[in-house]
Amino acid sequence: MRVRMKTLMCGPEGNHYPGDTPDFPEEQAKDLIKGGFAEKLGTASPSTGAKGKSGSRKSNEKTKQQELVPETDLEKLSRKKLLARAEEAGLDPDECKSMSRDDLILSIMEKQESGDKTDEDNHPEPDFDEMTDDELLDLAEKSGLDIDDAENMDKEELIAEIKKAIEEAEGDEDPGQ
Repeated sequence: MRVRMKTLMCGPEGNHYPGDTPDFPEEQAKDLIKGGFAEKLGTASPSTGAKGKSGSRKSNEKTKQQELVPETDLEKLSRKKLLARAEEAGLDPDECKSMSRDDLILSIMEKQESGDKTDEDNHPEPDFDEMTDDELLDLAEKSGLDIDDAENMDKEELIAEIKKAIEEAEGDEDPGQ
């Protein structure tokens, strides 16, 4: 009997991850469903060939879920390779292990799309001209500038000092790498 795993199941016969749809002997599948570790798939029954009400609902849910996950090369990868790809993208490996396959693919795609914005080596410069005086003073303090001196500077001078402090801080990070 084919079921959809809700939890991670590991054993000598193999590993089954949340979202996987392995085929088990009927008794084992019923025990997994009863224990809340898996859910029955809404597929056609081999004996009757008919879909029950839950089968139709499940099929509709799967269709909706498939619409959310666009066809990508990621779908062709094994779970092990997906987890490796997720780690390369900077996602938390432990969190990824508990995700369904579709959620894992979506997370990887989202991380890849936002990769340029979150890359640790890519620090976009803030828009100083749009900042309030209080925001500039907070940034000055975080940049290591003396707050009393910063309060006495005009906006342009303060921005120049903040930029200088940021450049110096970034210069200190580079030599060791």
